[in-house]
Amino acid sequence: MLRLMVVKKMNDVKNKNGFTFIEIIAVIVLLGILLFFVSVPVSKYIENSKAKTYKSHEKELTVAAENYIIDCLANNEEGCTIPIFGQKLLLTYETLVEQGYSKELEDPESDGYCDRSFVIAENKSNNGVDLEYQSCLICSNYPLEEVEGCKEEINVPPTCELEIIGDEIGGWYKLGTAVKFKNVYDENINTVVFGIGTELNNPNYSGNDSYIVNNSGITTVFGYVKDEKGNTGYCSAEVKINDTAPEAILYMGYEIYPKENTTFSNNLVTISNLSKYGKISGLIVEFSDNLSTSASSDITSNGVSISEEGAFLSGRDHSVFKINPGTYENITINLKNSQIRDLVSNIYLLKEETATSVWTNKDVVLYVDASDYVDNYSYNNGANYTSQNIKKFSSNTNGNIVVKDQFGNESDEYSYKITKIDRDEPTLELDYTIDETTEGSLYVSSVSYNASDSGSGAVQVEYLSNTTGEVPDDNETGDSKEINGSQSYGSTSFDYYLYYRAVDNAGNTSSWKKINRFIGNQISISFYNNIDVGNV
Repeated sequence: MLRLMVVKKMNDVKNKNGFTFIEIIAVIVLLGILLFFVSVPVSKYIENSKAKTYKSHEKELTVAAENYIIDCLANNEEGCTIPIFGQKLLLTYETLVEQGYSKELEDPESDGYCDRSFVIAENKSNNGVDLEYQSCLICSNYPLEEVEGCKEEINVPPTCELEIIGDEIGGWYKLGTAVKFKNVYDENINTVVFGIGTELNNPNYSGNDSYIVNNSGITTVFGYVKDEKGNTGYCSAEVKINDTAPEAILYMGYEIYPKENTTFSNNLVTISNLSKYGKISGLIVEFSDNLSTSASSDITSNGVSISEEGAFLSGRDHSVFKINPGTYENITINLKNSQIRDLVSNIYLLKEETATSVWTNKDVVLYVDASDYVDNYSYNNGANYTSQNIKKFSSNTNGNIVVKDQFGNESDEYSYKITKIDRDEPTLELDYTIDETTEGSLYVSSVSYNASDSGSGAVQVEYLSNTTGEVPDDNETGDSKEINGSQSYGSTSFDYYLYYRAVDNAGNTSSWKKINRFIGNQISISFYNNIDVGNV
């Protein structure tokens, strides 16, 4: 009776308070079993994810090391050292990250980075460079000794760096440029022997620290280093030597402004009557002062552009314009700027020639158009040099031009001859006939003339007349006559004056000679024949 009451009591408690202790234990066991079966796949997924991260990091390091070596070889990077056959090079994580070849590699086991990692590059070729790479990833829970190839002792070769002693000009150096060691380094051993030469697979350790490049073209200089353990390495520098003789083209420049065939209209300079110069190749515009501004300029002939390149006026005292070579009757320069226009002092036509072909009574300009890097010009066969590639000559001369570039290379000789400068006036001889009118007045009835010139040669005789007796200006021109001839005049309306002068091929003129046609009345011819009526 008592037992039944106890059981009933316990049943009442169960009904009132929920699960029994045994039931709770059972639930916990079931949950544990379930958690076990769920946690195993999750754990494997996490481990697989870490493994993939490690493999990705290793690939990242390998690619970074390959790119580092490629750039090293291609660009002669400073501090670049490549192992020779059988030797190994260690590239640290720090080097690859700092130089931008690798991103930072996060440690999947911690909040840090796998920053003690490195890559081993081993040269497998005895005839050049054939590197094999081994990434050695070191993270907090990624043991180095389990990575194949990273368990071995790494003998890190010494490194070196070369420097080129000399001025680089457009990537080139002059003959005799020196290459020297800038530094030699070994991270573990202080004793390093070294040498320098041009054969990668035939190193010498003579202790020489410099090499003089005396070969034209491209020479690769190697620095060889070896430590006391026998580890070897090398560094290199590529030297491009320019010993090519420069070349030059000569142009003769003939002054055409200021002259009667050059006119200004606003900013336009029009040059006419140019066909006598034949084929021309350019112009030189000189200014009375250095330009304080820069401006473009158009060069045309009959409205068509003839500029070989965009004509440009820069901040200096002259500008050289190349044009399409040809024979032109007229050329127009649009200076586009009144400030520039007002500074124009001379304009020269350029002809590609080594000897003058056109007579002139002005200075002749010799313009030297040389190849790249030329900065010195000699007009006396190399005796002395100037930085000017334009030289003016006021008298006839000849000589040899030599140009020299920034590498010290000299050109061959270029001969020039200036033989057509003529500043002497031509000579004019006049003769005349005197007649008498029916009223007894004497007058000049005919004039004969003869022009000559010992330089460029007389080209014509010019004739004018007036009633004032005022001698024409030198700039005034008259009717053209042959250099030898005569003119007859009538016996009426002779109260005026005659003027003659000679003109030569260089543009020189004699002085105007004046003749009064009317002699006078009641003067005998025999008496007057003894008087020179010229320049009366």
